[in-house]
Amino acid sequence: MPTTTTLSDFLLHVGPTSDGDRCALLRALGDEWIEQGHVTARPTTDDRFEVMLVTPTQSICLAGVERNHMDLIRGHGLYVIQRQDEASETQAVLMEWREC
Repeated sequence: MPTTTTLSDFLLHVGPTSDGDRCALLRALGDEWIEQGHVTARPTTDDRFEVMLVTPTQSICLAGVERNHMDLIRGHGLYVIQRQDEASETQAVLMEWREC
């Protein structure tokens, strides 16, 4: 089982699509690459959640996710927007929602 990395400094973006708003985790160039996987969550307070991104090789916890982001993640999953390096194209990986 991979160890869990907890992120407390991250950027979640809400953006419109043709099907309504979606939530995305924006990764900076040089951040660890996140593979395809799924996302789960557990409440920590009435308005905050720990969101777990689980892949075959890694587990990443987003600490303190707000309710409005959580509602979008529950409804549509979480997109991870990332680039391998400066020469590569931006890629979006969909982490599908899974109930605990």
